Amino acid sequence: MHIEAPGGAEPPADPPPSAALVLANVDGNGSIVSVSSARRGQERKPPAQKIKCGVFGVACETEVQPGTSVTVRAQPGAGYVFAGWTAGCRGRARTCTVSAGSAAPQPLGAKFEPKNTRRTVAIKLRNPQLKATFKQSEGRGTLRVSGSISALSKLRIELRRPAGGPLLTRRVRAAGAFAIRALLKKGTLVRGARLFPGAFVISVSGKAGSVSVPLQLRSIFVPSPREGVVRKAYAATRRTAKPSSRLPKGVKEAWAIFRFQTQPAADTLTASWYYPDGRLVDTVPKSNRPVIETGIGSAGAIPSGAWKVELRAGAKLVKKMSVKIR
Repeated sequence: MHIEAPGGAEPPADPPPSAALVLANVDGNGSIVSVSSARRGQERKPPAQKIKCGVFGVACETEVQPGTSVTVRAQPGAGYVFAGWTAGCRGRARTCTVSAGSAAPQPLGAKFEPKNTRRTVAIKLRNPQLKATFKQSEGRGTLRVSGSISALSKLRIELRRPAGGPLLTRRVRAAGAFAIRALLKKGTLVRGARLFPGAFVISVSGKAGSVSVPLQLRSIFVPSPREGVVRKAYAATRRTAKPSSRLPKGVKEAWAIFRFQTQPAADTLTASWYYPDGRLVDTVPKSNRPVIETGIGSAGAIPSGAWKVELRAGAKLVKKMSVKIR
């Protein structure tokens, strides 16, 4: 039986999107809030993804075109005053404008201090570390958070996506130095979440008796590997069909769909299909796009079994999956 790739023109390549990031950090009860963003000669308007980082929310990242200027404002929470910028800007003017480059995320930080210093707890948070590796689009890493606090406190340390719910929560009882180390992978994150590249927010809050610990928020960016990361890979009977865990017996076409979380930086992509016995069917070049579709077809029914599909960026294996046919 002859198995071949179904006909159809390969769509042109889509270059990976060029983006610049601004990552916000907050010390104390207050917030950094987006006001506007603009490139040279353009009208100033709120960024598509607004920063609302602090007591008003944990959206501590915005993604804009490189060279865009982002204007933010420091807003103290109840009982707190703005004490100045710790990164990105200087001084105590509550409005700040930073230029987002493309080489590395632009850090932005603000500090807020309590008006009544007699009923407060002093906390110092060191820069958290999140180291991650990716193999076949599966990420795993280690989070380290440490610091010190001036009074016996019950602390809650959380890892989040910007504007998202907690992916990981750790509770610590500490007076003086404290530290946590947590393994990050599928199975340790809430509801089976996977570790993907991108921005994360670490929050530290808590109580020392009846006194609240000043909020601490830190943003971290995890870069994507050059081969990119696939968010979802699934089989289907057609390009536009719904995902299926097992294709029905008698199908004449079988498709493997790869949806990227981050596109590869490499130019050359290939998709290889293998018979259930391991023999190579064919390897075809694929255009670099956010969604890559690859299929096989036959004049008659495709034999039952587990067909293997490998997607590669250059020599690097991005994702391997099995297409099962009854």
